[in-house]
Amino acid sequence: MKSIPQSISNRATRTGFKAALIFCIAVVVISLIQIDSWSRAGFERIKNNTQQIRLMFTMQDVVQKRELMMQRMLNMQSIAERKQQSTRYERFAPTYLEARQQLSLSVRDKELDRYLSELDTAYGAATLYYKALNEQLLAGQLNKAGLNALFLKSCKATDLVYALLNKMVDVQYRSYGRVVVEYEQSRLSALLSVG
Repeated sequence: MKSIPQSISNRATRTGFKAALIFCIAVVVISLIQIDSWSRAGFERIKNNTQQIRLMFTMQDVVQKRELMMQRMLNMQSIAERKQQSTRYERFAPTYLEARQQLSLSVRDKELDRYLSELDTAYGAATLYYKALNEQLLAGQLNKAGLNALFLKSCKATDLVYALLNKMVDVQYRSYGRVVVEYEQSRLSALLSVG
C-alpha cells in the first residue's frame, strides 16, 4: 500500500482547516447580520408603538382639557367670559385632529383599527354635544337645568371616548410586551446558533 506523500497530506489538512474556518466565520457573520436585521425590525416596531401611544395620550389630553373648559363655561355668568373660553376651547380641535391623522398614518393592527373606528364615532357624538352646549352657553338661551342636561349627555359621550382611548393604550401596551419578548427570543436563538 502506498502512502500519500507528506506535502499533499499537509496541503489537504491545511485546505480542510481553512475551509472549516471560512465556514465558521461565514456562519458567525450571517448570524450577526441576522441579529442586526432583527434588532432594526424590533426597534422600528417599538418606535412605532411608542409613537402611537404618545399620539393617544395627546388625544386624551385634548379631550380632557376641552371637557374642563366646558365645565368652566358652564359656571361662568358673563357671556364675554364664555366667548373667551369658547375661543380657547376651539383652539384644541386641530391638535386632536392632527394626532388622529398621524395615528391613522402609522402601522396598525386590526384590533387598533376597530377601536379607531369606534373612537371616531364616539368623538363625533361628543363633539356634537359640546358644540350644541357651546352655542347655548354663548347664546344664553337655555336655563341652568337644560344646560346641565346637555352637559351630562356630552360627559357620557366623552366617557366613551376616554374608555376607547384607554383600551387602545392597553392594546399598545400588550403589543409592546409581545415585541420585546419576540425580539429577546429571536436574539437568543441567533446567539445559540452562533454558539
